[in-house]
Amino acid sequence: MKNGMKILLTVIGFFVAWELLVIIFKIPPYLLPKPSIIFLTIFNNFGTLSTHTWWTTYEIILGFLIAVIVAMAVSILAIYSKYVNNVIHPILVVVQVIPKVAIAPLLLIWMGYGLGPKILIATLTCFFPIVIGLKKGLDLTDQQLIDTMRSIGSSRWQILTKIQFPFSLPHFFSGLKVGISLAAVGAIIAEFVNATKGLGYFINYSAAFIDTPKVFAGIFLTVFIGILLYVIIALLEKKIVFWEKERIFS
Repeated sequence: MKNGMKILLTVIGFFVAWELLVIIFKIPPYLLPKPSIIFLTIFNNFGTLSTHTWWTTYEIILGFLIAVIVAMAVSILAIYSKYVNNVIHPILVVVQVIPKVAIAPLLLIWMGYGLGPKILIATLTCFFPIVIGLKKGLDLTDQQLIDTMRSIGSSRWQILTKIQFPFSLPHFFSGLKVGISLAAVGAIIAEFVNATKGLGYFINYSAAFIDTPKVFAGIFLTVFIGILLYVIIALLEKKIVFWEKERIFS
């Protein structure tokens, strides 16, 4: 509670300082609008912005969920398959370092201008930290516990569900928290390239007309979505990984 209050006061202080600096140095709105103008812009364009916000949120969540499913499959297969662990996993590292901005136009050429390429870019952007977090947790599972389970005749599935996966949850959630933030970045990148809906489109369109308050409005809402989804995952972690409460919001 105390940390939350400190964060809130820091954010308020930041916006107050921003407001004062713009007033003192008489910075024109097209260069740097005051926070009050940005929030007023959000209020005045609430209907339009809510539609764009919902669309971007949908892309983020869907891309994130696909990344989670694939990451779980790859991480579990890596436990039992040397090929996946030694060959596929390093390939994923190569895929991760490819700039998503560079492949976004290719995905649009291959998949068209619909929802598909945007979700795929969001998935690719957030996949790596999720799979790394889960795999690290699975790899660090106490081998003595695994050997004990084997000695009493437990199956691989029982060992995975009762020992390895629960043990990996703190690492898995760390990956999820990083991943959901990157999913937001991926969705915005995809909407920058080509879109008719979404906050990325709204920011790009507003920038073309040098409507800086609207650009900041889109940025603020993107940040809000990312923080909200991060907090939801952190709260889930607090509920599920109850034995490590002291590091939940790290």
